[in-house]
Amino acid sequence: CLSRGLGDVYKRQLLVRVYVRFREGIKIGLLGLSCLSVVCALAGVSLTNRQTNLYFPKSPAVIVLDMSLSMKVQDISPNRFSRAVFKTYDLLDELTGIPTALIVFTDEPYQLVPTTTEKQAIEALLPLLNFNLLPSRGSRLDRAVGEALRTIKESGADFGDIFLITDGADDILELQDKTAGLVRLAAGQGNRLFILGIGTPQGGALFEKGDTPALDALGNPVFHRLKEGWLLSLIHISEPTRQAEIS
Repeated sequence: CLSRGLGDVYKRQLLVRVYVRFREGIKIGLLGLSCLSVVCALAGVSLTNRQTNLYFPKSPAVIVLDMSLSMKVQDISPNRFSRAVFKTYDLLDELTGIPTALIVFTDEPYQLVPTTTEKQAIEALLPLLNFNLLPSRGSRLDRAVGEALRTIKESGADFGDIFLITDGADDILELQDKTAGLVRLAAGQGNRLFILGIGTPQGGALFEKGDTPALDALGNPVFHRLKEGWLLSLIHISEPTRQAEIS
């Protein structure tokens, strides 16, 4: 009887986990579907037998936007993520006419807009982004860079530019080594890396998803600082001769 009862409990827990992941997948799927609809509408694509190219790829640009919880820190006004979105709009103005894609990431990357010359597709999506859309936590920069490289390859181009908008990544040595290795690989393939650092060296209080302060084991507020040194090292790996600077 005891084993049967434990089995029932386990089944209920498993069903709850599956249901939660299913709901999270629906949210990402619906957002992705919205993105595709916007891209197709702006590019004039119709569902016919004739294939219509959205663009003719040359050297694409991939914007990689950090949406980890640390981007809620308010060490810059109004907060890091809002500032990152403002920078994305500015960047899109500079990239007019260049095939551009948008990726967001936490501990998993999500390609929201494939490479397109219709910058309005990305501009229309930016106001819809919020932290409740992404189910994952963490900040896996290595996976985000890997997704950017896949996006460039899918565009048909041999190389492109990666614009990383972030405050850093998880302080795990193994993951940092993976990121450095991917940046080195990207550079070897002719890709360029540009980093727009968001935040300050002084940092600010970290918040959970429900806008409650994050606390350590002793109940003290957790502070998060811009990992400027780490980001500068990635630029140096990408282009050793370039003057390292965080925009």
